[in-house]
Amino acid sequence: MELGEKLKEARINKELSLEEIQEKTKIQKRYLEAIEAGNLTVLPGSFYTRAFIREFALTVGLNPDQLLEEHQNELPTSKEENYENLSRAQKHTKRAPDKNSAFFSVFPKILTAVLIIGILAVVWYFYQDKVDPQDNNVDEDQNELIEYNRSEEAQPPAEEEEEEVPEVVETPEPEPVEEEPKTVLELVDQNASGTPSSVFEMEKTDEFIIQVETEANSWLDVKNGKGKVFYSDNFTADQSPQTFDLSGEQEVRLNIGRAVDLTVTINGAVVEYPHDPNVPKNYHQIVTVKVKE
Repeated sequence: MELGEKLKEARINKELSLEEIQEKTKIQKRYLEAIEAGNLTVLPGSFYTRAFIREFALTVGLNPDQLLEEHQNELPTSKEENYENLSRAQKHTKRAPDKNSAFFSVFPKILTAVLIIGILAVVWYFYQDKVDPQDNNVDEDQNELIEYNRSEEAQPPAEEEEEEVPEVVETPEPEPVEEEPKTVLELVDQNASGTPSSVFEMEKTDEFIIQVETEANSWLDVKNGKGKVFYSDNFTADQSPQTFDLSGEQEVRLNIGRAVDLTVTINGAVVEYPHDPNVPKNYHQIVTVKVKE
């Protein structure tokens, strides 16, 4: 029996409709239909294919690891995923600014200006050296100096004025500005069985601001402790960054499809995934944040 048929049979035995599976897993119905029909090419990439099948299997009571291992030949390979990571690394390399090129583009202009100034200085020096003062100019200068000295002797000496000492005004040093403490996220629970999950707690504050950023594509589901959905869809680089103001909520659950590419901050504090997101089995993670009473 093929993978899709097993999932469909298990769903029917559980007396669940595709709409109910969609509500429980937040996976779109068209993807669920494609999985049951064995048309896996419709799904968005090999990672999402495995993640959606895993959630589907858990919901209908099947062992996802055993199911994926038995039907490994039906699943798409991860070559496309590796190519996407390589392209992203090359994109970062191309974006690196070339500081040396800017310097060498300006250097010839600076060198030309220095040479022109040097030539003008040399010309001025030789011109001054060749000009001799005339005798009559020397005599006139001496006569003016004698007349000046006589006028100075005829005048009474001027009283020396006391030099005013400027008053020194001490400028008070500015008081140090205390930085507002960031929100502290305390890890209180984590579970590696099935989908890796973790629970954080933080002190009660007036604000509960969540910001998510990505440079790739990642599935993202945001809802509160009562199941109210604030976001549920593919989260792309074009939508990044995205901010959710959840002030007043006591609990928020993040269902992240590709944690290695998604950065989450809460009130300015970065969420450190307790399960290494660089390991493929930890790509899909569930992070819950609760406000202490």
